[in-house]
Amino acid sequence: MTGDGLVVVGASLAGVRAAQAARRSGYTGPLTLVDADRNDPYDKPPLSKGFLAGDVADIPRLIVGGDRDRLDFEVRLGVAATALDPARKIVRTSAGDISYAKLLIATGSVARRLDVPGAHLAGIHRLRGFDDATALRAEIGPGRRAVVIGGGFIGLEVASSLLKLGVSVTLLEREPAIFANLGRHLSGAVARAFKASGGVVVESADVAGFEGGARLSAVVLADGSAYEADFAVVGVGSAPNIAWLAGSGIEVGDGIVCTERLETSVADVYAAGDLANWPSARFGRRLRAEHWTNAVMQGVVVGQNMAGSGKPQSFDAVPYFWSDFAGGRIQVAGVLGAVDSRERVVDDGDDLLEVLVEGDTIVAIAALNATKAFPKYRRLVGRSATEL
Repeated sequence: MTGDGLVVVGASLAGVRAAQAARRSGYTGPLTLVDADRNDPYDKPPLSKGFLAGDVADIPRLIVGGDRDRLDFEVRLGVAATALDPARKIVRTSAGDISYAKLLIATGSVARRLDVPGAHLAGIHRLRGFDDATALRAEIGPGRRAVVIGGGFIGLEVASSLLKLGVSVTLLEREPAIFANLGRHLSGAVARAFKASGGVVVESADVAGFEGGARLSAVVLADGSAYEADFAVVGVGSAPNIAWLAGSGIEVGDGIVCTERLETSVADVYAAGDLANWPSARFGRRLRAEHWTNAVMQGVVVGQNMAGSGKPQSFDAVPYFWSDFAGGRIQVAGVLGAVDSRERVVDDGDDLLEVLVEGDTIVAIAALNATKAFPKYRRLVGRSATEL
């Protein structure tokens, strides 16, 4: 039994940043990080890009140098949280119970599975962690055939990395367009850039199953068409990793329902990162974002609040994400979704930037390759469209 103190379940980006922020805010008591992953905490964006493509031998670690000694962390890896008992302030884990004074839940999200025939076959991969990326790298070789299922940012990044290494890639997207929430113009430009890099895109592709003996040989669609493959990567989204909280009394609903201070419905329990669902006064709605920058910023706010050494901090940042792929860089700030209008303010060759407006408010900026213009317009998110 670990003594009372701050306990962080999930030693990924949000959890590590929270622990660091708590120490910087003056907290000097026990601080324990627990994670089911057996690898030292690491940064995930390179998994689908530089690490997968072989540009880097390893990926950046979140706890480096003398962090463990200087910040006095206890980091317990390969330990999965299995249940929470808030009445007794105990986290039950695969390695025994851990008591806490304050708890942060930062267990992130889990990759969704395709529940279709043949989904168990060897050669079918998902990409969520370091071990997944290592297994996928072993499949790569010039002339091999891959089918990537899902045209969101993970699927597009993986497909682009595979193309770079000489793999023949077919990208299947269930929706009528890849990255459909970018809008018709931007989505079409992304698809054209990917195709120009040598990839094949099949849209409105409903996967019905996988064929093969012990190992995958083809991906079959509902219309009967089939795509031969030496291996496949499934990137059809993710879900908050909260099943272990069943019966805990913590309110959930598209993640863990939080206050603006990232407090859950249970006293002394906080949430941050992919699974945190917070009320945004800026946008007038609840939001949940599975983005790198969101995890960093929420981790810092939670760490300060858990330390309890100053005025409680609220979180209401503008969501932001980027995605690098074979044809360039996608950047989005704000909230994509149903909007009243789109105004294209940059349309210059391969550089595209659109402003998304809801009512009179700029709710998002979406861009392809417009890296010089993007920072200028990003500052306008949440402000009146009259400022354009």
